[in-house]
Amino acid sequence: MQDQEADPRRALVIGGLGAIGGAVVRRLRSAGWECLVASRSPRADIGLDIGDEASVVAASAACPPLDALVVATNLEPSASLSELTGRHATAMFATHVTGPLLFIRSARHLLTKGSSIVFLSSPAAYRGSYDPCYAAAKGATIALARTLAKELAPDVRVNALSPSIVEDSPVARRMTPDFRARHREASLLERTLSMDECADAVAFLVSHPHVTGATLHLNGGEFLGA
Repeated sequence: MQDQEADPRRALVIGGLGAIGGAVVRRLRSAGWECLVASRSPRADIGLDIGDEASVVAASAACPPLDALVVATNLEPSASLSELTGRHATAMFATHVTGPLLFIRSARHLLTKGSSIVFLSSPAAYRGSYDPCYAAAKGATIALARTLAKELAPDVRVNALSPSIVEDSPVARRMTPDFRARHREASLLERTLSMDECADAVAFLVSHPHVTGATLHLNGGEFLGA
């Protein structure tokens, strides 16, 4: 492990050009972090195809020392049991589980002492989804966070965030009005989660020095997770 660098602290957000990933980047930068983005887009600081092992290895080699890694990759649910294919299952696990795990394997020596990893999971890991591959992959991210928390302790903390539907996200914008209303009614707070609230929760997990191996449920009481 590298020694902790002086400020500014440096974070890498995988998927940092997406809706939630972008909000996380803005939140960390506002707190004084140097924040790098990894994605397939030419606008990214580090090019990364999370589903391609060679790209993952090359991206990790291009990284400087890191004080935080946020895994905000996402492949939305799109295939029911009757519709799913092997290709869909492979892509789902490569995006949420295998690719991030291979990146961490290659980049673990870049993680400074006292650094943090945060995975983005979902309530689907607990209550299921019409897309069984999505639910299984999101459940695997929680198991992965717990396993890596043990593997990388005490130098690196590893946690997961499980947010409900995030307002203004691509998923929320595609919802029908009645489906959106059902989500609001299911919440004890009777509203959906804002993008800023989601980013604030990631910043909390990144920064708190005594939280590791945890899953933070951020759903307004829509689901009372274990």
